[in-house]
Amino acid sequence: MWDKAIKYLENYQDSPACKNLKAIAYSCLASIAEHDSANETAFAYYAKAIEANSHLPKIYEKLGQLLFNKGEYAKAIDCYKVVNNEFEIKACFKAWLKQDKKNPDIMLKQAEYFESIGLFEKAKTYYHHAFSLSQDEDFKAVAYNKIAKIMDNVTAQRQNFATKAQEHDFYNYDMVNEEFTKNLLGDVVEKCDLY
Repeated sequence: MWDKAIKYLENYQDSPACKNLKAIAYSCLASIAEHDSANETAFAYYAKAIEANSHLPKIYEKLGQLLFNKGEYAKAIDCYKVVNNEFEIKACFKAWLKQDKKNPDIMLKQAEYFESIGLFEKAKTYYHHAFSLSQDEDFKAVAYNKIAKIMDNVTAQRQNFATKAQEHDFYNYDMVNEEFTKNLLGDVVEKCDLY
């Protein structure tokens, strides 16, 4: 049924409504594949859904949950960052840190997340944690430079949040591009025989 809908919608490539419906259809196929434990196929359908319309929050929520369930926390976090789902991002970091609580890379990613949502003091703390846990001097330099950047950019960050609130720009769709999808899902579409 969904495959027929997608083939029909192919006739109306320029219609925004058809792009939405096509993305929803691919997302439904992904959910079915996920239910059947065909994760590779589910990933491929989510990639096709993003390709059809990258501005549907539900796609990132579902894909984030699938990645979380597979233990791919960094990728799940990236999905949840697109839709600013702080609750799920926290759950990802908590589960990820249970696996490796002294990993400086996780601390750095968590600091970057806190910085991106305006929790600057918390971000500085986590950059310090990352610095403390790493033995690599280049990594330490990165962490300290990020702290310095926070101290320089607090006013600009405040303005950015005010602008987003005024424009009702609550999602981070600008981070979704071909590279984002490739990093998240690889070449899974080519591996699967899809509609």
